[in-house]
Amino acid sequence: MTIEERKRAIHLERVTKAYSRSGVAVWLIAIAAILIIILDVSLFVIGLNDNDMLDIFPVHNLMLYMAMGIFSMISTSNMGDNSTVAGSTENFTTQYGSTIFTGKFLASLPFSAKDSLHLRLLNWERQLAASTIITAALQTAMLVAENNGYEVNHGITGLCVIGFIGAETALMFISTAWHMKFMTLPAAFGAVFASHPLLRGAMESYEVLSASAEGLSFLSGVNGIIVTVVAAVLLTVGAEIWTKHRKNISWNMQ
Repeated sequence: MTIEERKRAIHLERVTKAYSRSGVAVWLIAIAAILIIILDVSLFVIGLNDNDMLDIFPVHNLMLYMAMGIFSMISTSNMGDNSTVAGSTENFTTQYGSTIFTGKFLASLPFSAKDSLHLRLLNWERQLAASTIITAALQTAMLVAENNGYEVNHGITGLCVIGFIGAETALMFISTAWHMKFMTLPAAFGAVFASHPLLRGAMESYEVLSASAEGLSFLSGVNGIIVTVVAAVLLTVGAEIWTKHRKNISWNMQ
């Protein structure tokens, strides 16, 4: 986005706030980040007491994907989209805020459908920044714990770094979709990336998963932190290019 496009997206967000009870995404993302931090700290303390931190990163990835996926889109993903929920739009709007479908109104203002796309991109970038900081902090904490004699599994950590990148890539496509029906496939891929280590560990045992993921151990520790941050930067650049070349964007006023 250019500076002017970013300003227009923020102006659109302010207008949306006045006509939707679901709030502004930046505050919801902050709340989600705090909840994830509380979860991470709780799991980390338990892991230190048991000297078993195998499931901290898998749980972190899954909850991060779910929380940020919801909160980064909640104030913008329904604008003008009548297909969000099965049943009539009237019933849904009555139950969930009465003014949540604002596409027709916003289209009558000096905004374009591309501004809506840019706002969704902006919200995704906000949650990516928060998610990357939290994830890098967790990796740093695990590195410090290992240096103090606690056991850290590098293979599972490396697998979860890949999972984090894959889930955030999927979330980028979900966040910038202009119609709910286009979210299903990337959402499924994102869920696989986010939940795979946790499900594998639950079904087979983390020892088996650790052995199979040993080849990814180079993505643990300092390398994992660097890869996480660099991947976030590259994803941001890729998302900017992706949205810049999007065609046939509409307000979804069907």
